[in-house]
Amino acid sequence: MVDTSRVAEPVVPPSGDRGWSRSEPGSPVRALPFILVALAALVSLAFGALQRPGALLLAGAFAALMVAAFFLPWRRLPPAAQDVPPLVSFVVVMLLRVAVGGSGSGVGTLALLPVVWLAMYGGRVALRLAVLATGAVFLGPWLLVGPPAYPATDLQRGLTVMLVAGLIGISVQRLVGTLQAQTTAAAEAARQTAALAEQLAAVARVRHSMQVNQDPREVICEGARDLTGAAVGFLLEPRDEQTLHRTAGVGFESSSAAVAMDPARSAAAGCMLSGRRLFIPDAAGDERIAENLRSQVDAVSLLYEPVVRRGQVVAVLAVGWRHAVTPSEAALAAVSLMAIEAAVALEQADLLDTVKKLARTDQLTNIPNRRAFDELLPDVMDRATPSAPLCVALLDLDHFKSYNDTFGHPAGDQFLQAATRAWLRQLRGTDIIARFGGEEFAVVLPDCELHDAITVLDKLRSNTPEGQTVSIGIAQWDQQETQQALVQRVDTALYRAKTDGRNRLHCAA
Repeated sequence: MVDTSRVAEPVVPPSGDRGWSRSEPGSPVRALPFILVALAALVSLAFGALQRPGALLLAGAFAALMVAAFFLPWRRLPPAAQDVPPLVSFVVVMLLRVAVGGSGSGVGTLALLPVVWLAMYGGRVALRLAVLATGAVFLGPWLLVGPPAYPATDLQRGLTVMLVAGLIGISVQRLVGTLQAQTTAAAEAARQTAALAEQLAAVARVRHSMQVNQDPREVICEGARDLTGAAVGFLLEPRDEQTLHRTAGVGFESSSAAVAMDPARSAAAGCMLSGRRLFIPDAAGDERIAENLRSQVDAVSLLYEPVVRRGQVVAVLAVGWRHAVTPSEAALAAVSLMAIEAAVALEQADLLDTVKKLARTDQLTNIPNRRAFDELLPDVMDRATPSAPLCVALLDLDHFKSYNDTFGHPAGDQFLQAATRAWLRQLRGTDIIARFGGEEFAVVLPDCELHDAITVLDKLRSNTPEGQTVSIGIAQWDQQETQQALVQRVDTALYRAKTDGRNRLHCAA
C-alpha cells in the first residue's frame, strides 16, 4: 500500500538554514575526528612545560563534558542545542593557551575545528558566532592580559585566523547546502518515480482485469484507495434518474446501498450532477453523507471524483480516510488518473456485457437463445429438489414452413414475435422460455409438478396466435439423469406429439 504520508501536503525542509542534524543517528561518529584531534592536542600539552596546570585540568573537564554531550537525547532538545558543545570548545582552546602561558603554544589553530563542524552540521547563526569566537580566542587574552605573554602579534594572528575561519566556514556550509539540496532532490525524484510506478501498476491491474473479462469495478476501487493512502474506496453508478447505487467497494463490509440523486442530500449526487470534484473534510458533520453510507464506510474525510466518458458523467469514484486529512496534489492526481481509467474500463465492461447478452439472446424474439438455454439449465437443475421438481418442455410450431411459404418470411418473423409475447404472458417470472432453433422453443418450469406444468403448457398451446397450432413434448427431471439425457427425453416426447397428429402435448416416459 502507498505511504499515507502522501495524503497530506508535503513538508518542505528549510532551505539550507541548518545542515544534517546532530540528532540523527551516527552524529557522535561525525564528531569523532574533531574530538580525536582536540584530545591529541590536549594530551600533548599535558606532557609539555605548563605554566598553569589548573587551566589544563579545567580544559580537560570541559572537553569531557563536550564528549558526553554527544550522547544526549538530542531528538528531545531544541535544534539550536546541538550548537552548544562546539561553541564551548572555544573555551577549551582558550584555556589550553592559558595553560602553556601564552601565544607560543600553537594550539590557537584548534579553534578552526568547531568552525568546520558547525559549517557542516550547524546553522548560519552558530557559524557566525564561531567565527567571532575564533577571533576572541586570540584577541581576548591580548586585551585582558597583554604583553609579554600575549604580544601585539596576537592581534594580527587573531584577525588572520578569523578571516580564514570565515572563508572556510562559508565555503563548507555552501557545499553542504548544495549536497543537501541534491540529496533532497534525489529523494523527491525517487519518491515521484515510486509513485509513478505505483500508478502504472494500478492502471495495469485495471487493464488486466478487462483482458481476462473480469469486472474492473473492484480493481478500480482498490487502485484509488491504494494510490491515495485512503482506507476505503467505492464506486457509485446511476441505475435510473432518481438514484445512485454503489456497485463496488473495498476496505469495508460492502453491501448494496443507494443514495438519492439530490445534491442537497447526497455529496455523490452533487459530484455526479456538477461534474466537479468534491472533498468532504468531516463526513460526520455533513448532511450530504447518507447515514447508511456513513455507517458502512466509516470514513472521516471523503473525496468524490466524477468519472467522465465522452463528455458525460457516468459514475462517481470515491475514497475515504478514517482520520481527518487534506489531500495532497499527488493524491488528487491519483484519483483523477483512476477516474480516467474507470471511464475506459466501464465502457469496455459495458460493451463486453452487451456482446455477452447479444451472444445469448435471440435477436428476433429478444428471448434467450439455444446457447443461453444450455448455460441456464444446469443452474436450474442444481436448485431442483424432490419437493421442488423441475419440468422441461419443447414446443414446435406446426406447419411453420407452409406459413412462411404462404405469407412470406417477414410475416413469419412477425408471427414468431407475436407467439413469443403471447406465451410469455402465460409464464411466471421464474420460468424460462428460449428459442431453441427455427420454429422450436424450450420452456423451463422450475418448482413445478408435472400436472401443473401440463396445465401451463396447455395454456401456451391454446394462446398461440393467428389460429396456428403447436406440438409440445414435456418431461419431469428424475433428479439423476444428465442435462443431455433430459433434453433427449423431452425431444422424444415432442417427436411423439408430432407423429400422433400435431397440436397436442405428450409427456415423456
